[in-house]
Amino acid sequence: MSGTDPYQAPAAIEEAPGEQPVTLDALARRTFLAWEKLRILYVLILVVITLAMVAFRGFGLVATVEFWLTAVVGAIFANIAFFAGPVVETYVRWLGYRGEVLRLLLFTVGTVFACLLATGTVALMKW
Repeated sequence: MSGTDPYQAPAAIEEAPGEQPVTLDALARRTFLAWEKLRILYVLILVVITLAMVAFRGFGLVATVEFWLTAVVGAIFANIAFFAGPVVETYVRWLGYRGEVLRLLLFTVGTVFACLLATGTVALMKW
């Protein structure tokens, strides 16, 4: 046996030939900061979708306590779910993926899923 532990995490991640290795901490920091810029767009999209559904259903819906309670709880869960994107991206990049499409794909799929949940939630509310 060669003496290296195949189950041990690599100490550093090679970015490209000739570049300095990047630690997992630096990789995660860079990834999470990039996703925080996307959070603004994510929240704006969800707000627009929610307001469009409210307009479609009638603005009387916003006069209910159920709507505001659901909106606050939904916003909290949507922001918690947003963390799945940077966590998955960090893990995949730590495993060696270097493509540029990953972040866009994760963001798009996650945002569409969140929009479907927001639309369905408002559509099913009773007032």
